Amino acid sequence: YSAPDYQGHTEGGELLFLESDPWLPIVLQQRQLLQVGFADHFVGDLIDRLQAHDIYDESLIIITADHGASYLDGERRRTVSGGNESDILLVPLMVKLPRQTAGTIRTETSRPWTFCLP
Repeated sequence: YSAPDYQGHTEGGELLFLESDPWLPIVLQQRQLLQVGFADHFVGDLIDRLQAHDIYDESLIIITADHGASYLDGERRRTVSGGNESDILLVPLMVKLPRQTAGTIRTETSRPWTFCLP
C-alpha cells in the first residue's frame, strides 16, 4: 500500500488526512495494529530475557505511549477535535513494580501524568 504523506500537508486548504480516501484511516489503523503486535512481541522477548537472567522479579517495567491517534473518518488524527477525544487523550500506561506478584487493570481517565513521577 502506498499512501501520500499526509502529516501536516494540506490539499485545498484542508489537512490531507481529512480529505483523503475513506480507506486511508482504515489502512493506517491496520498498520498501527501490526506495530502493536510487534511491540507486544518485543515486550514478551524482554520479559523472557529478564526471567532467563533471574532479574524479572526485581525489575521495574514501565510501558507507555507518547500520544494517542484517531482513525475516525473526517477527524484529525492527532489533534483533539469534537469527536476524537477518547482516541487522542487515552494513552496506555502499564507499570510492573519490583517484587509485584499481582496486578490490577484501571481505566481511570482523570489522572495527570505527574502522578507517576518520583
